[in-house]
Amino acid sequence: MTDYDKIAARFGGTGAGAGSDADKYEAAALKFGGASAPGGAPGTAPRQQKGTARSLIEGGAMGIADLGNTLLNAASYLPGKVTDAVRGALPADQRKRVPDISQMARTLNADFDAITAENKDSTAFNVGRIGGNILATLPVGGALGAGTRAAAPMLARAGMSARTVEALSSALASGGFRVGQNAPQSAALTLALRAAGGGATGAASAGLVNPDDALTGGLIGAALPPGLAAIGKAGRTAARTTQAVVKPFTRNGQASIATDLIRRFGEGAPIDVNMSQLVPGSMPTLAEATGNAGIAGLQRTARDLRPNAFVEREALNANARNTAFDRVAGDRGSIEAAQAARDNTADALYGRAFTADSMRQGLARESQQMRAPFSGVGLSGAPEDLATPGLRELIQRPMFKQAAGAAQRLAANNGVDLADPLQSLQGLHYIKLALDDALNPAAASAMGRNETRSIMGMRDKLSEELAKVSPTYGAARQTFAEMSQPINAMEALQDLRLTDARGNMTLAKVQNAIDGLERVRNAPGVHKAKSIDEDQLRTLTAIRDDLLRQDKLGAGKSAGSPTFQNIATDNILAQMMPGKLGGLVNGRVGDVLGQIGKLAYSGPNEKIRNTMVDMMLDPSLLPPVAPPRPLTLQEIRAQSVRDLLGSAGYRAAPQVGSSR
Repeated sequence: MTDYDKIAARFGGTGAGAGSDADKYEAAALKFGGASAPGGAPGTAPRQQKGTARSLIEGGAMGIADLGNTLLNAASYLPGKVTDAVRGALPADQRKRVPDISQMARTLNADFDAITAENKDSTAFNVGRIGGNILATLPVGGALGAGTRAAAPMLARAGMSARTVEALSSALASGGFRVGQNAPQSAALTLALRAAGGGATGAASAGLVNPDDALTGGLIGAALPPGLAAIGKAGRTAARTTQAVVKPFTRNGQASIATDLIRRFGEGAPIDVNMSQLVPGSMPTLAEATGNAGIAGLQRTARDLRPNAFVEREALNANARNTAFDRVAGDRGSIEAAQAARDNTADALYGRAFTADSMRQGLARESQQMRAPFSGVGLSGAPEDLATPGLRELIQRPMFKQAAGAAQRLAANNGVDLADPLQSLQGLHYIKLALDDALNPAAASAMGRNETRSIMGMRDKLSEELAKVSPTYGAARQTFAEMSQPINAMEALQDLRLTDARGNMTLAKVQNAIDGLERVRNAPGVHKAKSIDEDQLRTLTAIRDDLLRQDKLGAGKSAGSPTFQNIATDNILAQMMPGKLGGLVNGRVGDVLGQIGKLAYSGPNEKIRNTMVDMMLDPSLLPPVAPPRPLTLQEIRAQSVRDLLGSAGYRAAPQVGSSR
């Protein structure tokens, strides 16, 4: 059958007749009102050459029209079958009354075929047509994604999770390019959803242009996500391996490998570095600054690489703690100097007070002597009572009366005769000393809590009366008490015995001391520890916390020595085979690779080890993990453009791969 016969059969005509195809074309043209072609045979007429831009535009329009033609063919299929049946049942002369829908579709298809044949050698036209196909089918993915979201309730009843539905919707809308931010955690499921989205969108897009290409478009769309993922993974692995081979020979690379090793040992726990000096001059190592058990294990092994550096740091930190304690606790010389200053100041004030009291007593005696001659005329010749009403009330209490007797004995032992201790400042002073002795924890007879509280109340009341009798004495007593507080605090701190045989403070001793001070400060009675102020307590607590931080070095499992033998080659292996495969193979062939790379990487290995030790000793050298930085507006726009182009590429691939 000739070309003419095929065309004639498609349009419902006949190819019968004698002559060449040229004669038949000529006859057909005359029959349908056309003109014969100049030069005789069809196709011999000179054609006007079209420019590239025009061909692109016409091709683009044709590509968009392909979608309409496919939709018209689909829409006319059943109506065409109906009209064919009706026309077949009618007489020939009445068939024109029923439109021949099938013929109309064949005519339209023939026009498309003719245009295709005419431009089959035009690259610009074909490129434009593919572009038109892609442009016309771009909404397909969005429509499929929207339909999936609309069907979410039904899919949920079928057992599909909301995250999976959302991921599938995104995959359909983007042709398998992405699955959204809320995608399932499983990498295999995510890749399968992308493949499903790419296959469905590819089949629909290609099928709308040419139904015969639906299968090809679907296969291309489904294969694209896993194929590109595999290519990308292989490329990234190759890039990491290349970088790992070069890294050990550069300073930045050595620091990066050391950092990665430290972070790998610290995985599973925070690696936040706290560089604060809890005790001035005590500089924490990396394990101390992080409190990370994994890094502590690594540091214990790293200590063997440069033991002198770590020993020096430990000695410096121990000295810093001793210095901090000495600052608040002082030494024997500090206490003696403070005692001398207190006694000199208080003695001067007490001396003035006793001198003034002597004058008071002298005036009282003179007054008695002046009254004596007039004792028979209404004036009393008895000695004047110098005791205040408050003192008279106190002397009625048995324990105060007992203290007064003790004061007389104490004065007698010092060569002082106290007939009535209430009548002189000196006597009242001895009573106060007797009460102080009774409250002393080292007193011969121990007192109960209530008895102690009673004596303390009497002593305070006596102090008030003493201040009334002699304000100068009150000032002397207050000065003595104030200047005694730092002395008492230093003596209490020095009595703690915080150091071991080597002169180093230990965590157990410091903690026990803090607990003991807390109990004493809350107990009744007088104790030197109650003079310890908040600054001294904070210093003691800071020393305890610093020792506690140091104590964490014992946590975790120590790293084996092979960890530091072949750092560079281990890093290369990990980059070549990341994940579980790398962990499996590393144990089998890591030692072999280490031996092979020993010559090439012996120098870099040493530098990496030293860099890591430097980071252990100075945590500020460990690069911090940068927090996520919010994208700038320019970056957001660039990302949007990349997403748009990437999604368009994924959706265009099935069209390009299945195009005619």
